[in-house]
Amino acid sequence: MPGNFSALGFVTAQARHDYVRTVLVPADEAGLGAVRAVAAELRDVARAQLKAEDGVEPDQVTFGLSVGMRFRGQSFDLAVPVEEVPATAEELVAMFHAAYAERYAYARSGHPAEIVNCRLTAFGPRPAVRFAPPAGATPRPGSTRIYGSDGWVDATVWRRTELTTGGAVQGPAVIRENGSTTVVGAGWTAGVDDHGNLLLVKE
Repeated sequence: MPGNFSALGFVTAQARHDYVRTVLVPADEAGLGAVRAVAAELRDVARAQLKAEDGVEPDQVTFGLSVGMRFRGQSFDLAVPVEEVPATAEELVAMFHAAYAERYAYARSGHPAEIVNCRLTAFGPRPAVRFAPPAGATPRPGSTRIYGSDGWVDATVWRRTELTTGGAVQGPAVIRENGSTTVVGAGWTAGVDDHGNLLLVKE
């Protein structure tokens, strides 16, 4: 499995597109109106692009929106996540103050704030992928010696391809596979879930 992670991630990942548009306006009602217009435009662009490039229907697209803000005079901005564009500029500024205080442990609440940009991430639906449970085989464990915190100890050796769903391997043990080796320490148990993942549990 280690050598397959990139391929598996490719087929199970959501389609995603990121957009950013500079606004650079005061954080007042007029500035909020500019953000609202830009957010609506970016959503339309995203729906069209996901439809054209990924075959995602417009009603299947979900969004993540943030507004880049800063105090006037600063040369950097802070992304303020918002589910929707707030109803008032006062609400947006309050969200900025809270995010700024969380990041830097203080906020210049009496200083004018500016809106720098609007960032939108558009997602398609996550593909539905089903995995067949591992078939396994008749386990034929071997033996070896491994070195741990208690020095050298005897351990069983298993092939991962022979482990079946619901099976358990008591440590000390070594589970071998192409590309990886898992050491199960004393006092631990390795189990196999329905997707073939190894789950290590301390007793």
